[in-house]
Amino acid sequence: MKVLSIIESVLQARAKRREEARAGRIKDDFVEDEFQETLQAAKKSEPKTYEKYKDK
Repeated sequence: MKVLSIIESVLQARAKRREEARAGRIKDDFVEDEFQETLQAAKKSEPKTYEKYKDK
């Protein structure tokens, strides 16, 4: 069983919401800002997680 870090689990959820917002299934004005904020936290503390999500 793979254990996810807190940052990776948050990024997973925010990446999913981001895709739903881009597809027009949900309306969320803050989804991109929240994703980028979490991505920057990953860049500082978890480089592998950052690399995994930076192009999503």
